[in-house]
Amino acid sequence: MKQAIILAAGISSRMRSLTNNVPKPMLSLNGKPIMEYVIRHLRQAGFTDIIVTVHYLPTTIMDYFYDGSKFGLNIVYSQEKILRDTAGSLKLLEDKLQDEFLVCGGHFFLPDLNLIDMVSFHRENGGLATIAFKPMMEKNLLSFFGQGLFNGSQRLIKFKEKPSNILSSFIHTTYQIYSKKVVALIPAEMPVSIPDFLIPKLLEKKLPIYGYFTNSELINFSTMELYERALVVSKQMAFSR
Repeated sequence: MKQAIILAAGISSRMRSLTNNVPKPMLSLNGKPIMEYVIRHLRQAGFTDIIVTVHYLPTTIMDYFYDGSKFGLNIVYSQEKILRDTAGSLKLLEDKLQDEFLVCGGHFFLPDLNLIDMVSFHRENGGLATIAFKPMMEKNLLSFFGQGLFNGSQRLIKFKEKPSNILSSFIHTTYQIYSKKVVALIPAEMPVSIPDFLIPKLLEKKLPIYGYFTNSELINFSTMELYERALVVSKQMAFSR
């Protein structure tokens, strides 16, 4: 598997005023944009063909990463004039997607996620999707994330995005592998998200989705509370990757 889609098109409204002049993926983590850590991690795992979705202040991202050559990658951009949400972004890319591909967020990083092992797990199980889930012991943070329940084979049997009542301590991360076949389920005419539309649609149709479990710490710049936590965690980890 060589292709990865980095979702970086959001308008970053929950992170004002930090994002008045830069999108979330360009916020600094120990002197580098968080998305640079995401990209270097992908490269280490053998992903070489990257598509980055952009919308809000796109040149900030495009000028920094350019064509990806300085990172040993080939990077191209999908500029969304109108935001299509995360699943809608994949629909726009349908003609450019390989048979299987990784999706991740530009502002969400799991430094110890073993992507090579995740790809192997995906192929061994033969599902249409494999999503990285991690246990979250901090119950006060569970409401920020989608949550999943699994059977003994790690097949996802129930999922809820940011439930008001706790479903599970296993939280959805933005790292997910899909077969191109699932993109046919995404409508072209409206913005739809992966956790609110695509995952429930796959479950509704009883199509196989598996959870790949990781204990990696998470570095998440989605909200101010998570951003502040991420900065503390990165210092505790002597984060320098």
